[in-house]
Amino acid sequence: MKEKTIDTFKSKKNRVCLVQTRRGLLIKKVFQDKKSFYTERRELRLLKGLRVPIVVRATRNTLYITYIEGRLLLDEFLERESADMPQLACSLAAFILSFYRRRGVAPSDVTFRNFIVKENCCYGIDFEEPSEGGKERCVARLIGFCYLYDTAADKKTAFCAALLQAMGFGVEAVYDQAIGYISMLCERRKIIFDEESTGVFLNGLKSL
Repeated sequence: MKEKTIDTFKSKKNRVCLVQTRRGLLIKKVFQDKKSFYTERRELRLLKGLRVPIVVRATRNTLYITYIEGRLLLDEFLERESADMPQLACSLAAFILSFYRRRGVAPSDVTFRNFIVKENCCYGIDFEEPSEGGKERCVARLIGFCYLYDTAADKKTAFCAALLQAMGFGVEAVYDQAIGYISMLCERRKIIFDEESTGVFLNGLKSL
């Protein structure tokens, strides 16, 4: 397949770029780890029809997938106003629920960089980690990422409250898992874990 590199994207594990081909613009993802390649290829095929890229071609350790033009969920979350958070959270919840209905498990790697927002809809774009666990585990992780992003507290509260409501359960269902995941993220990032402040934030979601 003849191709021309248009752009290169930041990735810790793989080489990811946007290429122009005879089939149009595609994402070319070259995997360092063969197992991750097989996992993502399998997941994308199982999720066909949902808001995920389509596998156009797979060769050895490389996937060519359709290009979803939009903005990272992380950028939308950081740059939009508090009033926009409920809609953003609901679009993410809609994707998580559609994934769960299809697979019976929830996505594992749910950093906000692994989602694209296009026309107010959320698309999943990274599936190299095996999907596992239930909806509560997934939401606990999403709350963990949300809580540690550097943005206004009212935005975090609005997003997490709307996410929980859209998923159909309260913070009590994810409280312990969220505390544990935030603690783990703090350790990984070498920052101080303030259990009291974290508890105040999570408890504040109970009344919303």
